Amino acid sequence: MMSARSIARSAPRVVSRIAGSSIRQFTVARPTTLLKPTVAAALRAAHASPFSTTTGLRASRSETDEELSVKLDSEIQIEEDMKANEQQPASVKDFLANTAFELIDTPGQEVVKLVRTFGEEKITEEDLEDAAAPINLSIVIEKPGKTSAALNIDATAQDGAIVVDNLFYYEDAKVARVDKPEDAQARADDLQVLMERFLEERGITQTLAVFVPDYVDVKEQREYLRWLNNVKNFVDA
Repeated sequence: MMSARSIARSAPRVVSRIAGSSIRQFTVARPTTLLKPTVAAALRAAHASPFSTTTGLRASRSETDEELSVKLDSEIQIEEDMKANEQQPASVKDFLANTAFELIDTPGQEVVKLVRTFGEEKITEEDLEDAAAPINLSIVIEKPGKTSAALNIDATAQDGAIVVDNLFYYEDAKVARVDKPEDAQARADDLQVLMERFLEERGITQTLAVFVPDYVDVKEQREYLRWLNNVKNFVDA
């Protein structure tokens, strides 16, 4: 029988693309180690199902309810003990203590934002796939008020480094987070190096490359514990 954690890690993740006023952001939405459903996954299931069954009336509390509640309580205690005994990674502490970015992490939200201005530029960064290394990043750079165009840079964060993979140009920045042109141009090695330096000047550095995966783990554990408590409260209601 698969463990609850194994089941959750096989669940699909949702890539959130936020086009709001954030300057720079990345998502950290790994499956939260149990059966945590996402809103998008629930919507997909609803459209795919030919029918649905909803239980609205509260039956008397069953033995299974009691067993599930006890099991959830046990999982919560394990996670609480781990949280109490584990220190925050040094990379996370150092980054947050020394960075010019503001971290915006809302409980229950899959998107974690790092916000900062760089001159007159607007920079938005988000990871594209699963949080397992390498983490894929999509970095959108805009110049509001100067041009309606944007650059979209695909990069990876692995082994403490940011590596540029692809560079796209958009005449309309509004679609830069949605579409990827089919005529992506191959990069010469010297152009790739210059683009990586271009990102470094904007704070997308080796330090951030180390911070992101470590913060993903912190976020994952926090959201898993939150989910356990929510499910237990529902079962016990």
